[in-house]
Amino acid sequence: MPLRCDVAVVGSGFTGRFVHRLLQAEGVDAVLVGQADDELLPLLQVGTTEHPHRLEAALGTERARTYVQFSQRAAQLLRQHVPVTDGGWRVGVRDEVDELEASVAASERLGMASALAQTPLGLARAVPEDGVATLDLQAQVLPGQVTGVLEEDDVVLEGVDVVCTAAVLCSGWRLSQLDGWFADKLTPVRAQALLLDAHAERGGSGQHGHLYWAPTPEGLLVGGARWATPHLESWETEAVPNPRVSERLRSWARQHWQGAELGERAVVRTYTCDNLPLVGPLPGRCRLIACTGFGENTLALAPAAAEAVVQGLLTGKTTLPPFLAASRFV
Repeated sequence: MPLRCDVAVVGSGFTGRFVHRLLQAEGVDAVLVGQADDELLPLLQVGTTEHPHRLEAALGTERARTYVQFSQRAAQLLRQHVPVTDGGWRVGVRDEVDELEASVAASERLGMASALAQTPLGLARAVPEDGVATLDLQAQVLPGQVTGVLEEDDVVLEGVDVVCTAAVLCSGWRLSQLDGWFADKLTPVRAQALLLDAHAERGGSGQHGHLYWAPTPEGLLVGGARWATPHLESWETEAVPNPRVSERLRSWARQHWQGAELGERAVVRTYTCDNLPLVGPLPGRCRLIACTGFGENTLALAPAAAEAVVQGLLTGKTTLPPFLAASRFV
């Protein structure tokens, strides 16, 4: 007999676990199924990893302000569920220094506190709402791999033998293998990091977010440098380190930290075709709900997206900004 439930959450990574936790807190009969989408970067960077004035130029002031408020809500929710050390640095790397003043000014317009600061890595924009999280969202995961999602009178999840009223789809780029609707909307991107026996006072990023570091209990995680390959590691689905990226990371790490290399990591993250999260019911299929596409900034987006999804399921209404909704692709 198939397992029956109200809501199945597909994807047992951070986003799926957060959705599952919020549903259970509301007394919803929810199960968590399927594999994790990727290994999460523990860095919380409110807004985007890019400079605020670039976000403002892309979305316009009002939408950019709404986006920042959405991210601030995500940071608030995150802090309610896991420990977060406060404060982070957005460092200017080479010519990027010239953008920091504009970045601070845009932060003020968009309602995000920040200030110029001298750091061990150079001039930076210090952001008190940023931080590094210690992630430990325990959850029971139904074993098996979802091989299909069908919607009829109920939603039938093939591969795990589950029948439910609705399914929240959180499993990242693999959703393209489950439903063709996602094929031109989600992109897998390989990301790499080195683990160093080194210390950093705070986490942060530089080079428009393409380099980052985060202190963890295991050591200092130093990652990024996708630009080391012509295709920026897009459409790479194997979590195997690329030597070209590794060498660029080592070169940058040697400039700032002394310490032995403890290991090397590669993961596959999920981006969307317009670089905005993909959240809410699929067009014409209200029982299938997306909650994915957060790229490298899952912690600053996914908790608020999870809250919006749960609101929609329970009340039929949501605070989700319309330009983040899956319905934008109608």
